[in-house]
Order: sequence, then structure tokens, then C-alpha cells
Amino acid sequence: MTAQRISLLITAVFLVPLFSWSQTVDSIIEGNFSIRLGGHRSGRLEWPENTVTAIRAFSGRWKQALIEVDVQTTADGKLILLHDLDVDSVTNGSGVAMLMQFEALRALDAGWQFTRDRKEYPYRGQGVVIPTLQEALAAAPDHPFLIEMKDGAEVAKATAAAIREACAEQRCFVATVNPVTLAEFKSEAPEIATCYDVLDAAEAIAALRNGAWDSYTPPHRMFVLSLELQKQFDLSWEELRRFQERGILLCFFTVNREDEMKHLESHGVDCILTDYPARLAAVLGYE
Repeated sequence: MTAQRISLLITAVFLVPLFSWSQTVDSIIEGNFSIRLGGHRSGRLEWPENTVTAIRAFSGRWKQALIEVDVQTTADGKLILLHDLDVDSVTNGSGVAMLMQFEALRALDAGWQFTRDRKEYPYRGQGVVIPTLQEALAAAPDHPFLIEMKDGAEVAKATAAAIREACAEQRCFVATVNPVTLAEFKSEAPEIATCYDVLDAAEAIAALRNGAWDSYTPPHRMFVLSLELQKQFDLSWEELRRFQERGILLCFFTVNREDEMKHLESHGVDCILTDYPARLAAVLGYE
């Protein structure tokens, strides 16, 4: 090996981490990487949801953005991207995913049901399949992900393993509505950032309102809520800013109306999840 090739190899080894670290959780919290634009189910009304096709299109168009996906396990223990319990709403097949083998799920057309006008189905027969989480993370190696754990046996353990296999521990936020699953994940992978569930959110709000905020230790790095949940919790913007002051990111879902996008942007939230990322990008002045 020539001296020049050795020099290039050494340069590559040291430069690659510099680029890959730009989207870490810490970098986002420090304000060095923006996730204001978030693709709900990877932008489900612009591309087939939870697919590599959508993830590549989204990440290729917006360099500073967050990709949200849903995961669950199959009957044979594979971790796949899928929101609903069954495959009926997104594929040409039928059945409950957690009761199906990965090979059978992989044979389905995951672009079959996608349409923008209920007249044309541009992704049918285009080779769009249900991907694994590893494939999703590999499709956008320079983007952070918000991963919501859904259903299936040992989904917490499988999610932690997939993130580690992709060396993506520092660019993932993991969420679930199930407190038991969240506790399992935190025990399995304490180094990976997590999001508040309802129980932990209620505890945090109580600490904030009962004078215990200064001694409160946040167990999570992101607070994901909707405008409706904000009303239910009766959370003021002043209270939400207290979360941000403690390094907790605020992420709102699922925001598809332009007026609501502008409202949240005016209050300086950290991330807005939408089914229409191009619409939100325009509001944010990205294009």
C-alpha cells in the first residue's frame, strides 16, 4: 500500500465520525442539528408509510430532519416497520403481523395501498416491501430516528438489538405508550434516549407544579405530545419551556394543518411530526 493510500485511509477513518456525529441526541439538544421537521411514519401521505422508499425520499430531500417510524415483531422474532396490528391497510395482503412469518410479510407489496388521490396507485408493483428496522436505519445513516414500539413478543429487546447492530445508539429516540415495554427497553438499553409515556409525564408535571422541579431528574430526553394532550394536561407554554430548559425536547404529533404548524413554530417547539413534510417544510422556510 502506497503512502498516499495510507494517508487517504487515515483521513477517512477520522472524518467519517465527524459527519455521523452531527445528528446525535446531544447535538440536537445543544441546538447544533435541527429536527423541527419530522416525518410521521416517514411522511405517510407523501410516500408509502414506514418503508425504505419513503425514508430515502424524505432524507434525500431534507438534510436536517427527524424520521419517525413504528416497529413490531413478527411470529418468528423479526423486527419490522409497521404501524397497524394487521397488514391490510398498507399491503395487498391480510393478517395480523405478529402472527405471521417474516418471509410471508416480505412477499407482500407494501406500496399497494398508497394513493394521493384515490385514483392512482403509483407504487404498486414497484418492489416496495415491509422493511426491518436495520434496513430503515441504514437507508438514512445521517438522520435521527424516533422509533415507536408497537406490538409483538420481546419488542423492546429486539428494538435495542437492531439499534445497536446499526451502531445508531446516539441518533435514536425510542417511545411507546406501554409503560411496561418502556421499562423493559430502558433496562435493556439505558444508553439509548427514550420519550416520556403518560405515567412519567404525569410525574414530571406534578414535580413541576409542586415545587420539586429543581430536584427532579428527567428519565427521558424527549416529551412527545399532541395539541389535544397539551389541553388535557392543561400545560401552559411557560411550563413546557421549563421542560426545554432541562434539556428535554418537545415534539408534537400529528400536525397536518398549516395554521397549527405555524402556531407550534411560533412557540419554538423542537420537532413537529407531520404526514405532509413538504407542507411543513414550506412553513419552516426550508423550501
